[in-house]
Amino acid sequence: MVVFVHGGGWYQYDKLVYAPVAMRLLEHDLVVVMADYTLHPEADYSRMAHETADAVAWTLEHIAEYGSDPQRVVVAGQSAGAHLAALAVTDPRYLAASGHGSAELRGLVGISGMYDIAAEDAFFRNKRQRPIIMEKVMGGIDNYAAASPMTWVRPDLPPTLLLHGDADTTVPQHISADFRAALQAAGNQSELVVYADQGHAGLLFWALDDEEQALVGTIVEWVDHRTG
Repeated sequence: MVVFVHGGGWYQYDKLVYAPVAMRLLEHDLVVVMADYTLHPEADYSRMAHETADAVAWTLEHIAEYGSDPQRVVVAGQSAGAHLAALAVTDPRYLAASGHGSAELRGLVGISGMYDIAAEDAFFRNKRQRPIIMEKVMGGIDNYAAASPMTWVRPDLPPTLLLHGDADTTVPQHISADFRAALQAAGNQSELVVYADQGHAGLLFWALDDEEQALVGTIVEWVDHRTG
């Protein structure tokens, strides 16, 4: 089963916007939990990550009531949701606060995610743009390291699947590539799939119209393999 965390730059959207994508996963006999979290300005990244971890903890504790197996849970997210999902899994403090740990999970799937906040900041500044919302969500540049899943890479993390479009102008592809390299260097199983001519949010919503289900098929096959 999959716990899915929605994107939206930490300040917009909710799980209902992403529900149609989750429904594509239901077609393949996956159980999906869609997780909401408090948005900026009411919350900062830490509160969002704690709420994401709480959603994962609730799933581990209650998903058997919905016909799924708590020992076959994968956490996934897109964009800001991929950042929060990865942070909740990699920084052990978040799941520990809910009485759980990453060893209970079978995998992590990140779609167009921001795993290195300093690198994302540099990408925008190179375009002569200042990522003001991101600065505020993270509580300033001094918190970029603590807010980055890259910082918390360690050898005992669950297998990770990273998906990115090579035409993404919001989060550069190299952030996913660098995260994968760090995971592999630490001894973790990690895969990166890059989709040609796909952008940021468009990569995910392309899954709604793609009759061949390239992205959905990749996720389903990977989740089946990791939870089988």
